[in-house]
Amino acid sequence: MREDFTSMMVHELRSPLTGIRSIANLLKEDKIKNEQKKYQEFIELIVSNSASMLDLVNDLLDVAKLESGKFQVMKKPTDIPGLVQMKAAAFKSQADETHITIDTKTSADIPKDVLVDENKLGRL
Repeated sequence: MREDFTSMMVHELRSPLTGIRSIANLLKEDKIKNEQKKYQEFIELIVSNSASMLDLVNDLLDVAKLESGKFQVMKKPTDIPGLVQMKAAAFKSQADETHITIDTKTSADIPKDVLVDENKLGRL
């Protein structure tokens, strides 16, 4: 089971890293440097892919903490609809590149101060 998990994590880390490397190579081209809109989109993709990699590394650290009994949940009042909007916005540039529209819907009944660990909930 551990071997399968490790294999999956390596694959999951390789995908955003390959994207970052490819985008960085494109950014070195003079043609792209002159297209400000495209240049900014590529920068946003690098930020998004590196954030994905950081989330995966944090997941790995959480597994290690779980195994050692040191995993902690830090609950604080969180605006769930705001969190959903923020997470959707993180994928906007990738969605635009593939002509996908991200639509979010949350119930108006959700309280504005739900006690959750925003960092861990945001990684789901």
